[in-house]
Amino acid sequence: MPTTTRQPVVPAVRDGGRHPVAALAACVVGFFVITLDATVVNVALPTIRDELGGGMSRLQWVVDGYTLISGRRSRVGSR
Repeated sequence: MPTTTRQPVVPAVRDGGRHPVAALAACVVGFFVITLDATVVNVALPTIRDELGGGMSRLQWVVDGYTLISGRRSRVGSR
C-alpha cells in the first residue's frame, strides 16, 4: 500500500487580508463611544432642565435629537 503524505490545509484568504479582530475592535470602540455619549447626555439632563426650563417631554426631545444627530454623524463618518 503506497503511503501518501497529507499537505496541511491552508485556508484561502477571502477577505482581502483584513483581520476580523480589527473589525471587532472597531465595533467595540464605537459601541463604547455611543454608550459614553448617551451617559453624558443623561447626566446633563437635570442641568438642561434647570437652565432651559421645560418638562419631561422636552427632555425626551433633547435625548432623541442628540441620538439622531449622533447616529447620523457615525454613519457619515463611517463612509
